[in-house]
Amino acid sequence: MKNFKLKLFFLSVLFLPLQTFAFQIIKAPDVPMMNDFILSPAKINIEMNSGEEKEEYVYVENRGGEPSEFEISFEDLEYSGDPVSPVKIKNSLNKNISLSKFLSVEKKKFILEHGEKAIFPIFVKIPALTENGGLQSSILVSGKKISQNAEGKNAKIIARLGSSIFVKIKNSKLIEKGKFSSFEFKENKFLVGFENEGNIHLNPYGIIEVKDIFGRIKNRIGISSWSVLPGSAFVREINLGDGDSFFFRKALATVYPGYGNEGNIETKSVWIYPNLFEVSFYLLSVLFLIWLLVRM
Repeated sequence: MKNFKLKLFFLSVLFLPLQTFAFQIIKAPDVPMMNDFILSPAKINIEMNSGEEKEEYVYVENRGGEPSEFEISFEDLEYSGDPVSPVKIKNSLNKNISLSKFLSVEKKKFILEHGEKAIFPIFVKIPALTENGGLQSSILVSGKKISQNAEGKNAKIIARLGSSIFVKIKNSKLIEKGKFSSFEFKENKFLVGFENEGNIHLNPYGIIEVKDIFGRIKNRIGISSWSVLPGSAFVREINLGDGDSFFFRKALATVYPGYGNEGNIETKSVWIYPNLFEVSFYLLSVLFLIWLLVRM
């Protein structure tokens, strides 16, 4: 009996912090004064079944140099219709894609001293029989310095940061379908286009190989993963960087859509033409030097 009570005591101590300190504030050492705050992580990916509940932790750190008040809200992510700036944040009227109504936190408002960090869970509760394959939203944190209230300023400076939240509902009808839609080169930048034709967000990624006219690889540029919302298109800009601008080159892009196997990998290529102004200047300079040598 004594051993049983002892085990019960240790179990209660072990699980007590999880129950009592869902929202907690800690003091971070040696925090520089940057006149801002941090919200982390920048993106949250969750896989769960409808009818389940989950918790995902985030933190807010005050680096403003003085006490600040923070407020939390949730808004949905939707396709803007523009592939270059494809995401818009709003209170969604479309109930089929809205995630914000299924998200909550223990405290929506709190105050942090400089160097303090608030760590708290986001509670995600997806109703049973939710049919949509994926839902997406954002957690928005607004911050303002307490001194603004004391000074009674009319124009108050409010900073706002956001993190994206993507939920994959495993027991729903998932449609993972997308395509590498375009590959262009303009103004020393690659434009990589991707279209998501499914009902769940995708995270495509890939690599660009730049070769000379003899097929030798001159440069490799990684394409880090980026999120493409369901039913949307996204054109990603990738800088070429420094290179031999006087010669013809060919770029080959290989993009993996973020699901399936190697059979889903797609490739596209584009020619990179020399900069006409630089080539003209180079040729004129050579001709001028030849003319000088002939005159001598």
